[in-house]
Amino acid sequence: MTTSLLYLDLKAAFQTDWCPLCNEMARATAKYMRHFVREGKSDGQVWEGLRRSRGLCRRHALVMLRAEASEYGDGLSTATLYDWLLDELLRTMQREDAAAGHGGWRDLFRRDGEPHPAAVRLAARLAPSGPCQACLHLDEYETAAAWGFQRFVSPSHGDAEFRGGFEGAAPLCLPHFRAVLREAADEHTLHYLVQVQTRKLQNLSRELKEHLRKHNYQYSHEPMGREKDSWRRAVRAFVGQIPDETARQPARNPRSA
Repeated sequence: MTTSLLYLDLKAAFQTDWCPLCNEMARATAKYMRHFVREGKSDGQVWEGLRRSRGLCRRHALVMLRAEASEYGDGLSTATLYDWLLDELLRTMQREDAAAGHGGWRDLFRRDGEPHPAAVRLAARLAPSGPCQACLHLDEYETAAAWGFQRFVSPSHGDAEFRGGFEGAAPLCLPHFRAVLREAADEHTLHYLVQVQTRKLQNLSRELKEHLRKHNYQYSHEPMGREKDSWRRAVRAFVGQIPDETARQPARNPRSA
C-alpha cells in the first residue's frame, strides 16, 4: 500500500468509536483474507508455510470463513486447503502410531502416571512448526501502519488535518500506542503523541468515574450520557478491538472525544 492510501484509510478510521489502528487492521485483515480465499494460496511457498503452521491461526481462520462466505458462499477454496491439510495431519498421526510400540528401553523405567513417550512425541509432531501465514503478512503491515501514523501526526513532518482528526478520534489502544511510540522518529512527535493520548485517557477516566457515580443509589435517577458505554471503551483502551464487536462499529462524531 502506498503512503497516500494509508493516509486516507487512517483518516477514515477516525470516524469510528474504535482505536484508529485497530479499525485499519480490521479493514486490512478482511481485504487480505478475501485475496487469500480467491488466489492467495497459489504460491508453493505459501502452501509449505500453511503445512508448517497447520493452517491459519484461530483468529485468522475465523476471518477466512467470513471471507469465504462473502466471496463465494460454496466453501470450495477452504475445502481444498483443509482437505490437503487433513491428509497431511492424518499421515503424521499414522506414522507416529506405527512407531508407538518402539519406545525402547526407556519405556521399561517409566513410572506409573507419567505421559507415554509416544503420546509426547505425537503431541510435538502435531504442533505448528511455523507462524500463521496471515499473521506474517499482517504483522508486517501493522508495523508499516504504525510508522505511517506517527509520520502523519508528526508536528515536524505531518499534516495538520490528520492531527485534527486524531485529536477528535478515539484513543489508540495500549498495544497500538506502544507500536506507534516504537516508530516515533523525533522528540516533537513523541511529546505530541503522549500529550494527545493522555488527554483522551483522562477524558475516558472521567466518563468511567461518572458511570460509576450514577450507579450509586443516591444518583441513580440521573440519566446516563456518553459515559454509558465507557466501561466497554475502557476495556478496548487496554486490549484493542474486541472481535465479537467488530461487525457493529458505531458511527460517531469525530470531534466528540
